Amino acid sequence: MAQSAIDIDTLPQLDHGRAVILASKWYPSYVERMTAKCDELLLAHGFDDREVHTLPGTLELPLAINHILTKNPNIDVVICLAVVVRGDTEHFDVIRDTTTHGFLQLSLSTNVPIINEILFVNDEQDAATR
Repeated sequence: MAQSAIDIDTLPQLDHGRAVILASKWYPSYVERMTAKCDELLLAHGFDDREVHTLPGTLELPLAINHILTKNPNIDVVICLAVVVRGDTEHFDVIRDTTTHGFLQLSLSTNVPIINEILFVNDEQDAATR
């Protein structure tokens, strides 16, 4: 089932917002485009204070969020971008389950929305389609 594009005109407009984008270094052809579009949308909708950090992988995302929000609790939103392709081992499942659980725990304990835009896909074609 094909996903429809979000209507960006309906997104709320803020007077001032603080956002952090965390991006995995893996699959840069996809993640860099996701990061650029995310940054563009944030700026267009009032997030004039934005930071972008590239991480060594995806499993590090919850730890990075915890570190950033501990140092700066005035962040309005954290957005996590990555592509994880299923392989022959259970590493895919570990990353999916660990990051998702970590995001939930951090969001509940900090009251900061954590947007999970990790693409868990079977192959690179799935990532390209998304």
